[in-house]
Amino acid sequence: HNNQVAPSKTERIDWIDQLKVLLISLVVVGHSAVAIMGFGAFLSLGTVEPDLDDNEFKNELYYYDAVFWCGFLLLKPAIVPLFFFVSGYFSAASRIKHGPNAFLNRTFWRLGPPAFLFWLVINPINSYLGYALVKPAGMTYSYSPGQAATWFLTWLMVFNCGYALINQ
Repeated sequence: HNNQVAPSKTERIDWIDQLKVLLISLVVVGHSAVAIMGFGAFLSLGTVEPDLDDNEFKNELYYYDAVFWCGFLLLKPAIVPLFFFVSGYFSAASRIKHGPNAFLNRTFWRLGPPAFLFWLVINPINSYLGYALVKPAGMTYSYSPGQAATWFLTWLMVFNCGYALINQ
C-alpha cells in the first residue's frame, strides 16, 4: 500500500491559454486570407478577375480588399509580438529556476532540433512537393534549406540568449 500522493500538475493560466487560442486563430485566418487574396510567398488560390460589366461583383471585390487590408495592417504588427510576450512571460521563471547556463541548454535542446530538422529536411521536401505539384515553367528544383514557418524558433533562441546574458 503506497501512501505517496502524486505531484500535482502546474495549474494552467487561463488568460495565457485564451490569448494563445486567439493569436493562433488570427494566424490561421491571416494565412488563409493571403491565399485567398492571391499573394504571398506560398501557393495561393489565385486572384479573382472581376467582370468589368458586373458592378455588383466589382463592389464585393473592393469590400473584401478593404476588409483584408484593414485586418492585415491592424493585426499583423500585434500578433507576433504577443507570441513573443507569452514566451518571455515564462522565460523569466525558467531562467531564475535553472540559472543562465541550464536555461540556455534547455532552450537549445527544446527549440534547436525542430528548427534544424525543419530547416534541413522538412522545408526542402515541402518545397519539392510544391514544385512537383505546380511544375512552374522555366524553373528547376534545387535543394535549398530554409526556415519558412519556423523562423520564430531561431528568434526565440536569439532572444533567450540575450535575456540570459543581460540578466546575469
